[in-house]
Order: sequence, then C-alpha cells, then structure tokens
Amino acid sequence: MKLILIITLMTLVNAMMWADDEVTGLLKTERPQEKEGVPKEFEEERAALLKKNFTLEATLKLHGQGYIQNGEENARLNASTISLVAKYKDLIKGVIIGKLDHQFIQNGESVNESMTIEDFIKEAYIEIHNIGGKPVAFVFGKQVMAFGQQYFPMPFWTDGALYNLQVKKEVIGLTIRLDKEMLMGIFDKAEVSWFENKPKDLNIGTMDGVSVRLTKKLLEQLQLTLSSLYAGNDYLEPAFQNETRQAVGLVYKNKTGTFSGYVEGIYFEHNPKFPNSNIGLTAGTVIKVSKESEVVIEFSLINDYLRQYSIAYRIALTKNISFGPEIMYWDYTKETSKNKDGFFYGLDLTMMMDTGKNSYYDNYLFGHKK
Repeated sequence: MKLILIITLMTLVNAMMWADDEVTGLLKTERPQEKEGVPKEFEEERAALLKKNFTLEATLKLHGQGYIQNGEENARLNASTISLVAKYKDLIKGVIIGKLDHQFIQNGESVNESMTIEDFIKEAYIEIHNIGGKPVAFVFGKQVMAFGQQYFPMPFWTDGALYNLQVKKEVIGLTIRLDKEMLMGIFDKAEVSWFENKPKDLNIGTMDGVSVRLTKKLLEQLQLTLSSLYAGNDYLEPAFQNETRQAVGLVYKNKTGTFSGYVEGIYFEHNPKFPNSNIGLTAGTVIKVSKESEVVIEFSLINDYLRQYSIAYRIALTKNISFGPEIMYWDYTKETSKNKDGFFYGLDLTMMMDTGKNSYYDNYLFGHKK
C-alpha cells in the first residue's frame, strides 16, 4: 500500500489506542484492587465512557446523474462517496473517503471503467484539534486544500465553468487552521495549506504548493472569503509551472433563509486547463420556494474562453433523498471540435445515508456541503 494510506491508517489506529489508554487510565484510579478480576460494574462504566468519548460514523452519498450534452446521452455516478470517520472527543479525527464515481454511458455509448486504489481513495487524513487548549487544528493527508469559498449550490456543480479553478483537491498536504480567538477578531478563521501538486495518487511528491484562506463575517448575513494559491507544478511542462490564483468571494443569506446570493472572482496565471485566460467569475442566487425546495440561478465566465448560464430546481423528496433538474447553456468564445456551443440538460438524484445524527436535509440541501 502506498505511503500516505499507511501513515493515515497507522495514525488512526494509534489515536484509537491512545484514546482507549486515556480512558483506561482514568478508570484505574477509581478501581479498587480485587484478586478475582474486575467487577462487572467497572467494566460497564469503562465501556460507557468509551462510547461517550469515541464515535465511529459511516456515510454513503450517491449522486446519480443523467444528462444530454451536444445531443448525446450520458449517465454516471458523480461526486459519490463512502466515508468512515473515527473521532475521539473534539481532539482527534481520522477520515477516509472512498470515491464511487463511475461513467456508465458517455456520448451515447456504454463505458467500462476500471478503478485503482489511487482512484478510490479520494481523501485520507488525520485532524487534531485544540492544540495546547487553543483553537488550532492540524490536518495531514490527502485532502481538499484551503482555497476558495467552497459554495456550490447547483446540482451539477462539478460541471460549472469555474469549478476546477475554485478547488485544489485530492492532493497530499498539511493544513493549519486558526479560529477567531487566535486572530484577535480580525478574521473569523485563517487557514494555511502546504501541499504537493500532482493530484489523484497516494505518493508524496514535491511539496511546492501553498495556499492561504481568510474568512470574515462582514455582517451577520454576509461572509467574505479571501484566498491565494501558488502551485509549483513541477510535473507539468514549463508553461504551466508556477501557477497562481487569487480569489475573492461573498455569500449573503437573509435572516429567514429564503434567499441567498453569492459571487466569486478569480485572477489566475499559468493554469494548464485555461492557458489563454486569466479571469474567472461566477455569481448566482438561491431562492427557497418552499420548505423542501429551492431554485438556483447562476452565471459564470472565463475570459476569452466561455460564458455559462445555468438554472436548476432542487426538491427534498424525503429526509435523505433529493431530486434536481438543471439546464445549462455553454457559449464558447471560439468553438472547436471539443468545445461546442449548446445546451446541457441534466437530472440529479441524490441519496445520503449515515450513522450520525445530522440529517441530509439540514446539511446538504440548504447547507450546500459537497
């Protein structure tokens, strides 16, 4: 097994053993000496204390999506995951997230895809909180780095024009998070990530990337996010090395929760996906139609490349299942055989099952957590 997976699993096991030892130590101080073994009531107390402080949760999230693009039919599982989270109090958390994405039909033809361990492990990291009693957290492993405001309300958010500019994901790195108390109230949160840049594997490459993200509530309903990223990209050709991105984002939500608006602008250079562009912008609004449903309207552009117009409707069918149709129009600055103007019609059916206390409806539909 690759190095990062081994490190993550070993650290998680050690954290679990440490948690067990800590509780055991506490109980030993209260346990009377007995020659004939430990009384049953103390074993029950020990088990109850472990159950209270240690949690293990599993979550299955499936996004089944069918869509028509350029007149061709497509079907896939997208952004679908299975995750395991082990947590001791609010001190240590170990996370492993497996990717379940699969393209069944592409451009009208059946697809047979294979998956390696590198493809399957989407995230694997250890998170340590409250270092020295302070609101500081360290996160190490394969994770999403600290960049962008990460607000994606559209059902087909991964097909958004700016999505690959708004995130830095599936790379190995270290993130340090500081909360408001450590920042003297200037910002609500500050995060710094140091990472390697070659994505979608379990090898630790050259650690030549760094990003910073700052968040601040300007008003009770208005949040500002500032972020900056540098990626050395030494595995790419020289034209795409020393990539930089600067992002500013705002999210507004009214007091009743019936309306929200968002905007994010990105200035970038040396990006391998958009070599002839340097400005990206996305803006949209979410209107709550009823308790169970919402309409999302979004506009995105990348200069000298693409304008994208989107509208979607989401409805919670049950506590754990939602349904969402979406229509997009792609308007390229210059059409090619690969990039053609046209409509995108999609249907998304999302199901989430977990062993935790939080419901899908509360955390996904209107929380927009991906």
